[in-house]
Amino acid sequence: GDTTATAQASGLLPGTQTFDEAIQGGLLGDSVNSFFSALGMVLPSTTLSQNIGIISLTKVAARSAGYACGIWMFLYGVFGKVGAFFTSIPQPVLGGMTTFLFANMTVSGIKGE
Repeated sequence: GDTTATAQASGLLPGTQTFDEAIQGGLLGDSVNSFFSALGMVLPSTTLSQNIGIISLTKVAARSAGYACGIWMFLYGVFGKVGAFFTSIPQPVLGGMTTFLFANMTVSGIKGE
């Protein structure tokens, strides 16, 4: 469901070869991720519904943006000073930011953008 909705939010037309390849790639990615999660004895991590709202809100569905976010998250996790900065952000600030983000995504979904 999430993979199909993400593909549609990305502007891919259902029934086309590109759409089918995107769905197959999404399922393959979830499968590989779940396999490695099982090897590490942790719960699998699959697609998130929030991504659909973010794509609809920002109109950015490029793989390069996802790769860039992944690289930044990896670097933030590796370098302790950066992680310490994010840890030092007060909980009310994070709560306000999260509420704003999810409210925007909800409104975007309701409007059908």
